[in-house]
Amino acid sequence: MPVCSRGRGPHQHPAVLPAPRSEGDLTATPPAEQHREAYRSARALSGESRGRRIECPTLVLWSSRDDLAELYGDVLAVWRPWTTALSGGPIESGHHVAEDAPDVLASRLAGFFAG
Repeated sequence: MPVCSRGRGPHQHPAVLPAPRSEGDLTATPPAEQHREAYRSARALSGESRGRRIECPTLVLWSSRDDLAELYGDVLAVWRPWTTALSGGPIESGHHVAEDAPDVLASRLAGFFAG
């Protein structure tokens, strides 16, 4: 299976890929089949976690000039059912927060980890 130079995306993770069709089959699994298998695995994992919540402090940060809020509305409201201790908010930046606003991101992370 080809891996992009920046690492594996969730759809390329070995845990969600189907087994090779046969011992001698060295061809890559078709992308559509990889996508279907990743979707089935994600549904199974989300079903296993129903009713469970993240029990440690959770920080959610996102770009204010990206479309996350447009797509999901109140981003923290999306995460609230999944965690018992939520904090976070938007960072004034483009899509690549770490590149566009590294000092702001570092400050927010340092404050979070400092407790």
